[in-house]
Amino acid sequence: MGLKIKKSPKPVTATQKKQSVAKKSTVSPAKKGTQTPPAGKKTEKKKSQKKNVTHPVDVPSEYVNMQDPSITSKCELQKSSVEAAVSAAFKAHELTLQKTKGGQLFDSEPHPINLLVSAIKISSSDPQPFRVKVPHPFLNDECDICLIVQDLEKGWKVNHEPTTQHYQELLDSKNVSFISEVMPLRQLRIEFKPFEARGKFAKRFDVVLVDKRIAKFIPRYLGKAFYQAGKLPVSIDIEAEDLLAEVNRALATSMMSMSNKGSSTQMQVGLSNQTEKQIIENIMAVYESMPKHFPGKFENIRSLYIRFGNNTWTVPIYVSFATRDSVTLPVSKKRDEPLIDDLSTLAPGWKVAVYPSGEVKKIKDEGYQHTDLDAAIEDIEAPEKVLELDGDEDMSDAEIDEKKTAAAKTSRKAPKNVKKTKRTTEASDVEDEPKSQDKSEKISKKKKAKPADDSSEDEGDALEEEYMKELDILEEKIVGANPEEGDDAEDGDDAEDDVEEAVEEEVKKADSKPKQIKKKTLKKMNIKKKAKRAFRKSPLDAETVKHVCRCRKNENVSVHEISKRKLSESDEKEEVGHVLAQFKSESGELLESPIDLPLNITTANLQLICNAFVKKSDDEATPYTFFVQDVEVTSNLAAALKNVVLDSEKVLEIIYQPQAVFQVRAVTRCTSSLPGHSEAVISVSFSPDGKQLASGSGDTTVRFWDLNTESPLFTCKGHRHWVLCTAWAPNGQTLASACKSGEIRLWDAATGTQKGKPLVGHKQWVTWLVWEPFHLNPQCRKLASSSKDGDVRIWDVVLGTCLINLAGHQQGVSCIRWGGTGLIYSASQDRTVKVWRSEDGILCRTLQGHAHWVNTLALSTDYVLRTGAFEPAEFGRTQKTLTPEEAQKKALDRYNLVQQVGPERLVSGSDDFTLFLWNPETDKKHLARMTGHQQLVNDVKFSPDSRLIASASFDKSIKIWDGRTGNFITTLRGHVQAVYQISWSADSRLLVSGSADSTLKVWNLKTKKLHLDLPGHGDEVFAVDWSPDSQRVVSGGRDKVLKIWRY
Repeated sequence: MGLKIKKSPKPVTATQKKQSVAKKSTVSPAKKGTQTPPAGKKTEKKKSQKKNVTHPVDVPSEYVNMQDPSITSKCELQKSSVEAAVSAAFKAHELTLQKTKGGQLFDSEPHPINLLVSAIKISSSDPQPFRVKVPHPFLNDECDICLIVQDLEKGWKVNHEPTTQHYQELLDSKNVSFISEVMPLRQLRIEFKPFEARGKFAKRFDVVLVDKRIAKFIPRYLGKAFYQAGKLPVSIDIEAEDLLAEVNRALATSMMSMSNKGSSTQMQVGLSNQTEKQIIENIMAVYESMPKHFPGKFENIRSLYIRFGNNTWTVPIYVSFATRDSVTLPVSKKRDEPLIDDLSTLAPGWKVAVYPSGEVKKIKDEGYQHTDLDAAIEDIEAPEKVLELDGDEDMSDAEIDEKKTAAAKTSRKAPKNVKKTKRTTEASDVEDEPKSQDKSEKISKKKKAKPADDSSEDEGDALEEEYMKELDILEEKIVGANPEEGDDAEDGDDAEDDVEEAVEEEVKKADSKPKQIKKKTLKKMNIKKKAKRAFRKSPLDAETVKHVCRCRKNENVSVHEISKRKLSESDEKEEVGHVLAQFKSESGELLESPIDLPLNITTANLQLICNAFVKKSDDEATPYTFFVQDVEVTSNLAAALKNVVLDSEKVLEIIYQPQAVFQVRAVTRCTSSLPGHSEAVISVSFSPDGKQLASGSGDTTVRFWDLNTESPLFTCKGHRHWVLCTAWAPNGQTLASACKSGEIRLWDAATGTQKGKPLVGHKQWVTWLVWEPFHLNPQCRKLASSSKDGDVRIWDVVLGTCLINLAGHQQGVSCIRWGGTGLIYSASQDRTVKVWRSEDGILCRTLQGHAHWVNTLALSTDYVLRTGAFEPAEFGRTQKTLTPEEAQKKALDRYNLVQQVGPERLVSGSDDFTLFLWNPETDKKHLARMTGHQQLVNDVKFSPDSRLIASASFDKSIKIWDGRTGNFITTLRGHVQAVYQISWSADSRLLVSGSADSTLKVWNLKTKKLHLDLPGHGDEVFAVDWSPDSQRVVSGGRDKVLKIWRY
């Protein structure tokens, strides 16, 4: 649809022909390309058509009368032209979709419709975004919207979760429910600082709303990747009364970035799933807003084009033939006057002026009136002024105040060198006063040994230490010279004179010390002078003077206020308190009789006492952790009891929990990168003894790996679709794998061959596999599987048949667990968790409470059920081969040991951002509802000792909860993308996590902080596992590579 100028019937001279040919030759190839007719249609060129010329640039005056009748010479946009262009663009888009049908992955997604704008002149003023409220917004219900808000509490080490919770509650109260994520500014600065993270952030959200109070800080943190994607943040007033209308207004706003570096830009005006009428009205709304916002108004528009998505073709709407001389741009006003404002670091009565050249000057505020409070502040902030006021010891109070006011006025006008000279002169005058011979000799020796110009670091430290000793001597003088109660006033005057003399001596010493120490000395002397003046104004008792001197380091406390206080109880020497306490195990068993313990007793001493009570020698000593009313004792007992109200009539119970006798060392390096899979690695798992490793991938294969040489061992082929999950038998001899086609296959771990025939029965893909616990069946014959079809099946792997089909869920089953008492737990997308009896398939109870899909389950006995008869503490030692009966008995003993802590507990994570803690064997009411995540919960794991729960979420965080009560403990933050999977170390002290940000992170649960960051993967990490022997960590993901990490 090229716009062409028709030639008039008047004869054209040879000169005019040459001019038209020259103009035609200046047309750029890009402009010609926009006017090429669709392929497959041949046009016949007649002689009259050959002389037609397309004019995207300036046109001579003699051609003005030759234009098409449909094009007017006025600078205005006709609605008929917009209707014709939009109709043609939709037809061309349909032809494009027919040609590329099947070649694109997401053909059903709507394509954005952009309006391309080209200007005649480029404005030299600062670019400003062009915002237009369109009548038909083009955001659908599936758009991801992010709201960036101001931090409630500033600081780098502040947890931003309360800020997120506050604004989320605000949005809920205002009925704003379509915001995908609320992100504080601190979270944006920290988590999206890397360039890769900013690029993923730009792809993740369709619209970004910003609190207008922080809108000016956003560009530096979003980065150029965000603006290159054409997504401009829209500011809103988060404090608006009608917040819903404010957000809707922002979402109905289309923005166009203006730049003074080019003449072309674009803005979105709709989507391909909208009607032609809606697109036309949106374009006309943009046209009507251009006179107000576009530089040079509509007369500066060279052309308007429509483009669908990223297509190469465009459809023109408007073309202007105006020359550059006919366009007048507004002249930007240069600011000559400076910006004047207050500055917190300046004294009262002063302001700062910033000039356009960048020069900054300090100017006086003419309208400011000085008060007595300002003079007092200046007196406190300037030590040298305090030293000047009390030169004469015989002055009255009125004379002192008068001299103080005069000195304050003079100091504001005098330059710095005058002050310095005055202070030095005064110090020299003081030096002439009589002093004892011992002191004068001591000062002269110090001056010779350490000259004033020596600024070395060692000598400075020595001088500072020496100064502190002299300051202590001065304190003794002040306190010793103070009159006791009942003494007459003359003794008090003598004491005052001694104080003043001692202070003047210290001033003289300060002038002979290096600049840094000198400054500190003057500050300390300032406090001493305040104490002396307080002493002069009101007679003080000895204890108050001690208290004043003790507060010399706190410069913000008023001495007069301190002098009026009574000596607090904290100033007296505190005696160490005692408490009557008794040790108690987790199961409720009391240990010995109550004992009297000092409050300052440390955890190391508690360890010795507890081990002595349980009758263990030093070689068999067990490490313990201690709790007082759910508060962990980390340093001493007094710190743990700081916020605990004690009852003097009751015995304090100290709960002791045994820890693992061995300690796992955190992995620190990648020892092997194992290629082999041709598609993403979806599942990785170690065998129960930690000596074998298997992985499942999207390339339909299962691979076994040799951990001694860290190389491929077997490649198992047979699946016809992606291998979604794998599970080791408790005896470590068989591996089960399931694929997306619904088949389950068994593999011999020793040879890598398939065992028996495939287990077929599920109608859709298998989501989870779990074996019967070893202490219930040492032959490992039973396997349970869950599927998207909503069924849970129990298989006999020897016969290859389905024993029981557990049908009862209304939607797909996402996760299952087989408990140590023979119960099977299944989580489903129907928002329920069902408890089944594995012997006969009877439904025991249904656990309800979640508001969305239940994604994951975890049992408090998961670790002991996984390892069976293999004890992590015995790994590395010479172990004898156990018979099946002995192995079953050992597995049962290990299970009963964990059960002593409490009954088997279940935790479930859901898409509703919550977790529930259950006691599923006896009760269908939840023990605790755990909230705090801002996105769906993807994975949850009990620690091996069952005392902690870790949950991973798409909100890029990991939360730690109490495994017995469900109480929140802490949040582990560090990932910048969703956390997919987590795994515990055998000693429950470390946790490893894999994320979509392509990194692994090791967390220390003792310090509750990040221990190590392990980058290395080239893409998202889908699976991670820590071996039961704690020697290795394995990870796999989208980059098709397995990585093994070791210490």
